[in-house]
Amino acid sequence: SSKHPSGFVPPSTEELTELRERVQEFTRREIPESLAEKTDKDNAFPNEMWSKLGEAGFLGITAHEEYGGLAMGYQAHCIVMEEISRASGTHTPESTHTNLAKSMVSSLPTKAASVSPTPPTPNSASTNSP
Repeated sequence: SSKHPSGFVPPSTEELTELRERVQEFTRREIPESLAEKTDKDNAFPNEMWSKLGEAGFLGITAHEEYGGLAMGYQAHCIVMEEISRASGTHTPESTHTNLAKSMVSSLPTKAASVSPTPPTPNSASTNSP
């Protein structure tokens, strides 16, 4: 079975390049070297980063659009993780969020089954993950 939903169309090279550039801009703006050093030293992910990642659209790269995701697939997810980890290895809980939580929602057999005890949509500013 495929990890992607039926009808999945992989993003184009141009779309992946644009995504990479968006993530690089985000990390320059939101994860400056001083924050990365503090986060790595404290070994603590700053909770306020969840809403920033969500607002930027990075908490649902693989999730279906109907659940608030971008439906770009795992290659796009890897690009996001690569660029965020360049800024700070401690800033990669997004990987757990996407792979363990949001991807599971998308894999449920019916929309009704996925609605019950799920957190807000992947790119919601109110997402309080993990």
